[in-house]
Amino acid sequence: MLGLFLARDLLVFALFWDLMLLPVFFVLIGWGVTRTAWRYLIYNFPAVLALLFATAAFGVLDGSRT
Repeated sequence: MLGLFLARDLLVFALFWDLMLLPVFFVLIGWGVTRTAWRYLIYNFPAVLALLFATAAFGVLDGSRT
């Protein structure tokens, strides 16, 4: 979570944002609700990919201005 708030690049921010979904998955597995955990992962995976690709496309189209 620290990486999310310390990210200085939009792509790194999106990557850490996506990585924050994994602890929730493992907590759900730990609680014994494996079906819910897999549904959580499957339903969030397309959103994760969309956010990552949109962030990368924004970086390619807009370029770096530093």
